[in-house]
Amino acid sequence: MATAIGTPHPDLMNPIRNLKCCCCGGRYEGRQFHNQDTGWGLGDCCVEYVRPHMDSIEDMERTYGLRGVHYNLDPEHSEQS
Repeated sequence: MATAIGTPHPDLMNPIRNLKCCCCGGRYEGRQFHNQDTGWGLGDCCVEYVRPHMDSIEDMERTYGLRGVHYNLDPEHSEQS
């Protein structure tokens, strides 16, 4: 996942953690997003449920972070820190 200028997103350097889904309470592996309480984030289990309720992709990113960086991690490209 790259930023708008093509450099890797800085949060990719953060460790992958066992987090709790802020929607359903389930467990998932992702990176902490600064706009979520510590230990919480949007779980892969609820992305498709939450997306239609957001006004825009920008709103989703502001609230939950970036797909592939904070949630819905690609196991082949996830770097464990």
